[in-house]
Amino acid sequence: MRLCLEKQQKSRPAADELFALLREGGPPGDRPPSGTGSPRPPRSWPGARPTEPAVTAWPDAPSTERGEAQLPPPAEQDEERRHRLDRTPTGRNEPASDPVGTPAPEAERPRGRRGLLLVGAAVAAVLAAIVTTTVALIPDGEPRPSATAAPSDLPEGWKPWATAAKAPKGSERILGGTDTALTGCAAVDASLVCAGSDLMATRFGLADGRNTWGRPVDPTPDGASGDGGALIGTGDSRVYTYEADERDSGNGPRFSYTVYALAAGTGKVLWRTGTGTGEMASVPDGTQGAATAVPEGVVTFYGSQGDQYALLDAKTGDVRWRQPKPDLPDCLLRSAADRAYLVCATVPDEGKTGRTTVSQIDPATGKARWTVEVGGTAHLLGQHDGRLVLADTLDTDRGLTLIDAASHVLTVRRLAQPRPADADAHLVRGTVYFTRGSGGVRAVSPRTGRTLWESNSSVEQQGPPTASATHVYFASPSGRLAALNAHTGKIEGTRSGRDDGGRVNSMLATAGAPLVLVGDALYVPYGVRSVYTVDVRDL
Repeated sequence: MRLCLEKQQKSRPAADELFALLREGGPPGDRPPSGTGSPRPPRSWPGARPTEPAVTAWPDAPSTERGEAQLPPPAEQDEERRHRLDRTPTGRNEPASDPVGTPAPEAERPRGRRGLLLVGAAVAAVLAAIVTTTVALIPDGEPRPSATAAPSDLPEGWKPWATAAKAPKGSERILGGTDTALTGCAAVDASLVCAGSDLMATRFGLADGRNTWGRPVDPTPDGASGDGGALIGTGDSRVYTYEADERDSGNGPRFSYTVYALAAGTGKVLWRTGTGTGEMASVPDGTQGAATAVPEGVVTFYGSQGDQYALLDAKTGDVRWRQPKPDLPDCLLRSAADRAYLVCATVPDEGKTGRTTVSQIDPATGKARWTVEVGGTAHLLGQHDGRLVLADTLDTDRGLTLIDAASHVLTVRRLAQPRPADADAHLVRGTVYFTRGSGGVRAVSPRTGRTLWESNSSVEQQGPPTASATHVYFASPSGRLAALNAHTGKIEGTRSGRDDGGRVNSMLATAGAPLVLVGDALYVPYGVRSVYTVDVRDL
């Protein structure tokens, strides 16, 4: 009677099917397997474009049938099988159990009126057990599942919206202040907090888009220059960002930078800490690798010369420790899996190969817990399956570099196809995406280096992607959106760009801002200080 206990109502047998099941000793032959059914038809939306055919994304690469993932060679298939076995609790192949019992022999089936009465009694007993079990599995006060409505995962009270944040006071006097885009957003509790366009931070409601507060990145704009503003990170109902105070003085411009912790819901200042004053001080811009957030607080470059890095306590903003920055020309602060890393690269001289050191920072002392040297000029993309994933920013023939975060063992994965020089690399949900401004996308497995698929998103100046378990999403500065099948690369939904938020200067916004996905709600920054949201099931 396993079928009678299926979680989904449509997967459980009806009374007549149950009668046949008991009589014949097997499942009804015409019932689809559990969890299957007619696919949910796509819903339309006003002004939608039809799905666009993809053009060749990488004209210099061997062409493959679009929408079909490339299978690895037999040796790689064997490696993947071993990999899956190693990840099972026992390390062995477990035989699949037969979900349906063997039909009873003909002689053992009930016959005649007495047999029918026995079968009827069994049906009634099983149906009663189904009702009792179903009621027992649903706690009191919980909504009963619907047999027809597809479950949604949207913020409470969500509805489609599009809105723009108010311009900071005085921003019209700043060069480019009325023609720049948001640089990034983050979801915190019921808030979508964004920065950029001369905004330190501004807040939209996840459900209704209400713009309830905003703070300028420069409190004393004097017309000399503007600053886009950027989020450093989030943590515990707060958002970390920075203020850049640039004033004219008798000896020339005076630069001063301060890191802020703001309450995401109200914009209230929880703490603020100065990180440097002077021409050589570093702007604590998270998008530029000058600061990053971890559970312990904010790790940022520090001092009037920008020659130190420090931890600002998450609760108080106090400087917990300071350490000297290595005397190398190109050092960045990055985070992966709640750990801070100092990544320093040396630019290669003619005839020489560059080197990159990756150091995990001890949150208690600021000293390096361990350091691994990597060939080339590597950029830390993130962490997957316990290993840091790095891609070279200059050498297109160099593969991906993996560093085991526990054992520090370094592995280089050669790419099946060299990446083009103009492609950016992103690690999203365990897949590396190489993207081009023209819309080209290549999905690569970081574990094997093989190409999973190639496609073209049809999105010009596409920004960093975000992904669900089934789709990967790309957007342009104007809000043009594309949803690609995460397994095949096929375009399965698009949405046109928008003009209601104003157009940004293409010289200032060369790519779309990062997208934010909260359940089924996708938030797309576009235009000037504008955001719209869409239910991804409608794409």
